[in-house]
Amino acid sequence: FQALNENQQIYFHKLGTAQAADPLIYATPESPKLGHTAQVTDDGKWLVITTHEGTDNRYQITVIDLTAPKPVPRTIFKGLD
Repeated sequence: FQALNENQQIYFHKLGTAQAADPLIYATPESPKLGHTAQVTDDGKWLVITTHEGTDNRYQITVIDLTAPKPVPRTIFKGLD
């Protein structure tokens, strides 16, 4: 590999808008080695974020209500401790 993939962040991008305008949705600057994947539920209401560290089989699940005026991450399964 060329470099470590650290300090991953999740941004919200609206089609047809500039990438520079994308708001930051989720990040873990206090834990730069964590990786994140994001999926939107079929009804479009929730962003489900799965967080992991390397190839460790433990993970954390965080959800964000995309219909909220100010979406806030809420961890529903904390498995990385």
